[in-house]
Amino acid sequence: MTFTIPGAAVPKARPRVGRSGAYTPKKSAAYQNKVSALALKARQIAHLRPYKGNVSVDIEVWGGSKRIDIDNVAKNVLDGMTGVCYRDDCQVQLLVVERYECEQPHVNVTVEER
Repeated sequence: MTFTIPGAAVPKARPRVGRSGAYTPKKSAAYQNKVSALALKARQIAHLRPYKGNVSVDIEVWGGSKRIDIDNVAKNVLDGMTGVCYRDDCQVQLLVVERYECEQPHVNVTVEER
């Protein structure tokens, strides 16, 4: 299954603590929701169910900030796919994350059963 997330990648931000406890910052939560929606659409088009076994994930980060931590981008993408592409991100046995320069920022994601 392959899908594209348009726009600049958003790295997973550290949880914040407020009056009602810890929470995920809005920007990270919004990006995870975007990833979930796009992954669900791709899964439905491919007529697939969430993978039950091990998976490999390839993430290509195109454009955006040169100072972005791609490991935090990967975490945000993986969290967004949890429950949609697989039950838990512990099923990811191979993870490849690459960053490229380009004019139109986007993220390409490929998930395959291993």
